[in-house]
Amino acid sequence: MEQSQYVRPMGFGEILDSAVRLFRKNFFALVIAQLPLTLFYLVNNLISIYFVGPGGLSFFETLSTLSQPTVSPEPVDLTFFFVAFLLAIIQVALVYPLALAAVTKVASDSVLQNRSSVKDAYKFCLRNWFKLGSTNVIITIALVIIMAIVLFIPVAVFVAVFAYAYATGPSLGAVAGILLILLVFMLIALLVAGFFWARWVAAFPIMVNERTFLMEAMSRSWNMVKGKTIRTLFVMVAVFLIPTILQYSSAFLEFSLGRSLVVLTVVFGIVSQGLLIPLVDCTRVVIYFELRARKEGFDLEKRAEQLK
Repeated sequence: MEQSQYVRPMGFGEILDSAVRLFRKNFFALVIAQLPLTLFYLVNNLISIYFVGPGGLSFFETLSTLSQPTVSPEPVDLTFFFVAFLLAIIQVALVYPLALAAVTKVASDSVLQNRSSVKDAYKFCLRNWFKLGSTNVIITIALVIIMAIVLFIPVAVFVAVFAYAYATGPSLGAVAGILLILLVFMLIALLVAGFFWARWVAAFPIMVNERTFLMEAMSRSWNMVKGKTIRTLFVMVAVFLIPTILQYSSAFLEFSLGRSLVVLTVVFGIVSQGLLIPLVDCTRVVIYFELRARKEGFDLEKRAEQLK
């Protein structure tokens, strides 16, 4: 059966190839399933422009503002921070997990049944919205805590050394050295967080396909990815670079042209979020079925018969 090409032990390149084929096969359904998150991204940017202006989205505008002579600071609008915090909570707890689960459901149904339905996907998501949102909140908080723990000591040392250097007349070399050390520790923190993120990358496919949620889904993902963590991390990073590079390429264009391109920044972001992020989520699904076939002898034909 055609779907069996996704459910078998695969190497790095084969996973990427299968993810691309799954993405192309269900492109329109995936884009529609991703639409709530795409619209939320657009609303987020419009609110940022309303409160902060173009500088909130444009790297060129931000640096131009910083390079201007210091003037008396304008009073801080706390409303923006409150709205931004509220939007972040809504995204982490509701919009992102629902969209991710819907995209995962569309891709998984295509693998299992050779058909997919956005309507069925969102029926499942809305029935389980609290469990999906709670799981994503737990994963997000865990990753933030892990990064905070890894960064706490180097940041504390950085602040102390920088304060001492500033008080005693810092040299350019000393400041550059301190910043370089901090950058190294930040990269280490990202790698540590990336390790945990990779171990939980199958959590949403598990919730969608096995109806297992919260800590149980995270634990199962942790054990499923065990032994393939580095490969899983490299595959996910490789795919994630595609929308990331597109989204931030507008910054390079701004510096090349020497002017702000806010509209282009928003457009690139929408294309990245709406059209390319589903490819990342398809990769999660392929990794999930590949690991089940490799470690558990998952048989697609028997599973299809059960679904019938």
